[in-house]
Amino acid sequence: MLIQNPVSQNLEASTPFSETRSKLKGLLSLTMQFLLLTLSIILNVSGYLIFKQLSGKTMDFQWYVVFIGGLLLGAIGTFCFTQALKTIKLSTAYPVFAGGTCLLILILSTIFFKERLSPLNLVGVALTLGGIYFITRI
Repeated sequence: MLIQNPVSQNLEASTPFSETRSKLKGLLSLTMQFLLLTLSIILNVSGYLIFKQLSGKTMDFQWYVVFIGGLLLGAIGTFCFTQALKTIKLSTAYPVFAGGTCLLILILSTIFFKERLSPLNLVGVALTLGGIYFITRI
């Protein structure tokens, strides 16, 4: 018959490190979820950049292959977003996703497609960043 020492079981459960370990594990999980959310933004934007690059080109076999690649990036991004929702509230995740996607598209479209930013666009960027800040603080 195996006799367990109740004192050693209670000590393990009540050590000051057990609470810290639990909080650290939760923080790492949340950090991983925000990394997945960031990855979903990057993949989504990559797909849209591919679609923009394809616009106006002849729809031949190569066009379809690249188009399907863009769709796959979007699908993987959606999967990452879904995984991020395990611990991030939808009311936080979606505004961050939508705002982050808009900001990244705005920046990258000026770099890759030479689209111009107006002063009003910059005001929109500031408002979007402010909105994301306040939404994630709730």
